[in-house]
Amino acid sequence: MWPPCDGSRTAAEAIESMRSLQDIETFHYLYVVDRHHILIGVVPIRYLLLAGPTNSLKS
Repeated sequence: MWPPCDGSRTAAEAIESMRSLQDIETFHYLYVVDRHHILIGVVPIRYLLLAGPTNSLKS
């Protein structure tokens, strides 16, 4: 599982974070958490790539 991502981040910030993870071969979902690290959603990578760069992960 890919490390969780803070829900306050934008799509562009999440994509940039994924680029820095060179040791992960494949992943299909982004796990979105709140500030207490509680899961608030799961976003398919396909949706993330199609989202506008300023879209919040919460939306």
